Amino acid sequence: MTAKIFLNYRRTDADAWADRVFERLVRQFPRENVFMDIDGNIPFGFPWAKWLDDQVAACDLMLVLIGRTWVAEFQARSDPDERDFVRVEIESALARRIPVVPVFLGDAPVPKSADLPPSVRPLLSLQAARLQRLSFDSDAETLVSGVARSIALARGEVVAKPAVQRRPPTVSPPSLRLPAVSASVQPQAEARRGKFRAMVGLPGAEAERWLAPGDTVRDADFAPEMVLVPPGKFWMGSKDGQGRDNERPQHEVMIAYPLLVGKYPVTFDEWDAYVAKAAGSKPHNPDDQGWGRGRRPVINVSWHDAKAYADWLSKVTGKTYRLLTEAEWEYCCRAGTETAFSFGEMISTDQANYNGNYTYGSGNKGKYRKRTTEVGSFPANPFGLHDMHGNVLEWCEDAWFESYVGAPSDGSARTNVDASVSRVLRGGSWFDVPQYLRSANRDRGRPGNRIIDHGFRLARTLPP
Repeated sequence: MTAKIFLNYRRTDADAWADRVFERLVRQFPRENVFMDIDGNIPFGFPWAKWLDDQVAACDLMLVLIGRTWVAEFQARSDPDERDFVRVEIESALARRIPVVPVFLGDAPVPKSADLPPSVRPLLSLQAARLQRLSFDSDAETLVSGVARSIALARGEVVAKPAVQRRPPTVSPPSLRLPAVSASVQPQAEARRGKFRAMVGLPGAEAERWLAPGDTVRDADFAPEMVLVPPGKFWMGSKDGQGRDNERPQHEVMIAYPLLVGKYPVTFDEWDAYVAKAAGSKPHNPDDQGWGRGRRPVINVSWHDAKAYADWLSKVTGKTYRLLTEAEWEYCCRAGTETAFSFGEMISTDQANYNGNYTYGSGNKGKYRKRTTEVGSFPANPFGLHDMHGNVLEWCEDAWFESYVGAPSDGSARTNVDASVSRVLRGGSWFDVPQYLRSANRDRGRPGNRIIDHGFRLARTLPP
């Protein structure tokens, strides 16, 4: 018999987390056997408490997603006449003695027993899991495999002991050696400052023309619109005492070359053209989650998918498209600013698409749209680039390193010969709280993962 799993969560603090956990669970279990949003499907005229109890009874395991306001909601719903579906579902699972797994989200604290209703306090004695934003891929894999094992044990099935996790060696293997820092390019960059102009060849027999920073070009009607970004230097990362450990040490980087950068993340329109025109190579056709395609940014694409798209576009246009390096990405995002966001020290949901239930600094709460929005729906940064903050996380060329120790200062990518090493993601998404949208914030994902908030934009280097 196939395992059935019940997702218990509060929409106020775990809605988007539940979507992502659901997406991971249905990779291993049939979609129809992973239950969520049961309370919204209660038939008219049915006793709601009994209906919920019957749904829980049909399941083999319950995951209880615990966010920042989970405890406060119990207190807010303490009135006996207040319907608290979350509490009733947990009570039913505990009473029926099915495995219940508390799953703490991000930095959600472990509650004190006295802060919980007596009926759900037994949760605190159960083995729990935690999902972190930066390590979501590996955390989710551990959770899903643990769920399968717990269900098997509850059924009395023989389960092999998990392999012993050995601590990795403290010395990095040769494949992790950091690239050498290039020679100084300061004079070359300074020569291009100010009245910089670059010649660019256009398709067909059309003559070359001059482009200035901020000008746009499109190499084909199905290709992304590109904006010319001028060379320059900037401070990459966060100062000591600010940001996250992996954003340090802050270091100066010189982008000494002109760069064409996607005005927007690659859209479904552009990706669908790839699927149609490159049918012989069978490119991945991603799901849009029912949100719509068109000018929404493409999602559910892996790092490998993004690289394949760039390679195909290069072949059909004769230009050399690629992913941005991490340094190029932050340079383009900051666009000459040194504040937390290119818009200043705060950000609002009028400027970007993110989880507006949370704030950064002295900012205000705003909308939480719970999905992507069409590209260009929000203001551009000073370089003329849209959606550098929020909407979708964007794959970069670089392999993931835990800090900037040894990072190059010339804008080049930090690479690793191991194809399975996590890759850098930047910019935050519709799912994220605003601190993850900061210009310096770094994220990572396994290169084969296709996630509902992962997308990308392209770059093209111009000749000198």
